[in-house]
Amino acid sequence: MLSERYPIGTVGNDNSLEIRGGIRLFEAGLRGGTIRLRLPKAGQEYRRGSRGHFHSNSELFLQLTGFTLFDFPDQSLALYPGEALIVPPRVPHAERAEAWNGPFRDIVVLAEAESLLCHIAHAGADGKPEVFYTENRKPRIASALARWLNDAAAWGERDSPLAVGLVLAALSGLSSALDEALPDEDFEPRLIGRARRLIKDRIGDASLSVASLAALLSCSADYLSHRFRECTGQGMIEYIHGLRMECSVDLLSSTELSSKEIAWACGFSSHSYFIRLFRKRYAASPLEYRAAKPRPAGAERS
Repeated sequence: MLSERYPIGTVGNDNSLEIRGGIRLFEAGLRGGTIRLRLPKAGQEYRRGSRGHFHSNSELFLQLTGFTLFDFPDQSLALYPGEALIVPPRVPHAERAEAWNGPFRDIVVLAEAESLLCHIAHAGADGKPEVFYTENRKPRIASALARWLNDAAAWGERDSPLAVGLVLAALSGLSSALDEALPDEDFEPRLIGRARRLIKDRIGDASLSVASLAALLSCSADYLSHRFRECTGQGMIEYIHGLRMECSVDLLSSTELSSKEIAWACGFSSHSYFIRLFRKRYAASPLEYRAAKPRPAGAERS
């Protein structure tokens, strides 16, 4: 079992070593066939009434100890030690952390066009996974990592060996990216890394605010807002709106959801406010933007 080959106590005092060691362990296990790659069943992309959070790119989960219970729109799935899971783009999911032959511990990877978010989670007081250590980078390979994981999710059911090969490429690239030495000024404080991850996981929640994030991070809203701007050069509300705009563009391009449905999915409680912000950013209404963009092959239609 993975918990026996990867004793949590021997590496838990060094989070950086733990996250790198875990990634290399899964890379070796996938290469040797001792670690299982799993995917949720197809056809569970976001739709009206979906619960749970989703991302525009695939998310990779590496289960170290304990297990994660995932709730997808049409499926529940338990991820055990020695298993990796790819959650495809736009698939809503909720997670519950469970102890099993040891405390809960997993590594989660989310690569996007210019950024890489990788974190270790343990079980929070409410039974949900809680981020306690993050590695947030902007490596040149980030877009390639995102593409490999998205392709692995797309090919998983049709060609499992190809999916495993793509995940192996992503893990190898991830290891290299995390091993790159960074100037001191490029290291992001743990508080800001945790805030970024919380925002991404709650971007569809209309009640998301600086105050609610500060409560989750056990600090004052003024302090969090100040530190976020100091470290990123951007206000938190501006950052949240930017992510919501990116999410809306993804849904406009890849689904036939209405403008109102997209506004709700991206965390806007007011459709008119969503349209106003969208027009200000893209000089077009959401539906005008959709009409002007070519639709990708395989985009869903209602």
